[in-house]
Amino acid sequence: MRVPRPRLIVPVVVVLGLALATLVSATALVEKVQSCGSLQVAVDAAPVGSTVHLGGCTYTGGAVISKAVTISGGTITVASGAAGLTIAADDVTIVGTEIKGPNALDFNAAEYGIYALGTPSSPIRGLTVRSSDIGSFGDDGIYAKYVADLSISGNTIHDVVYAGVLVISGHGGTISHNLIERIGVHGASANSNNAYGVALTDQGGAPSSDFSVTGNTVQDVPTWHALDTHGGQRIRFTNNTIRRSSRAIFITVSPSSRATNVTVTGNHLLVPGPGTSNLEAVTTYNTVAVTITGNTLTGWGGSTIEDYDSLSTGLVIGDNDIASP
Repeated sequence: MRVPRPRLIVPVVVVLGLALATLVSATALVEKVQSCGSLQVAVDAAPVGSTVHLGGCTYTGGAVISKAVTISGGTITVASGAAGLTIAADDVTIVGTEIKGPNALDFNAAEYGIYALGTPSSPIRGLTVRSSDIGSFGDDGIYAKYVADLSISGNTIHDVVYAGVLVISGHGGTISHNLIERIGVHGASANSNNAYGVALTDQGGAPSSDFSVTGNTVQDVPTWHALDTHGGQRIRFTNNTIRRSSRAIFITVSPSSRATNVTVTGNHLLVPGPGTSNLEAVTTYNTVAVTITGNTLTGWGGSTIEDYDSLSTGLVIGDNDIASP
């Protein structure tokens, strides 16, 4: 009688062992919050690389995220003068979370839904905010300064006083398919009526660069700009829909640079804001190599595309459809 050779059994044992180890590892990376106590405690307890599931929980007060984790689901109710989630690490993801602010009426420079602040030499990398609802803040829905490889997609950002999404000295990223609405409807007078749906700027630092702003709907920014870059480099504004803003797209100089290599194409700029002055569908000022083509401009009357003070160089304008409402 032939005795089975032991070596035939060994691969089965090894494979089963590997499968079991993989299953244990995968399970360890999912952190289901067992009680809805402190959000900060839940975040601090999560291993690096894990997903913290907050579904079914409502938290009062925000948290600082100082490790690479995913926050999924849940509702965060933020106190006056505070931020909902402060990002202090690379590779953080926020998905499907409702962040409810305290105030949609008055400017408050300390109120943010998500606040990410790196440094020029060590930017925060890989922040992703997806499929979340962020609203009612006295400053910004999302504030991101010194960031890289940013992704903001599929969110609803609403009822904030200054900016829906504000990027300062960011490098590389996409802002896509978000609904951004009711920005600066109240409280904009505190900032000389400045308010922004999406703004890519630098405030005197390195220019924001290599961003795609695409497929967003931005509506009801009645006093200022729906989409804006101050000094941005290689920015693409494509296939966005804008309604009821004072200026739909504004491309201008910053304290440190001229906006350069900016593309504006495929956008639907519909129905200006309710004001009777300071209206313009697309404005450039002192820019370099800006291309404005293939856009639909409806209801702007004579206020369609303007190069303010005729200071821009390399400006290309063509094939835009200008129509009555």
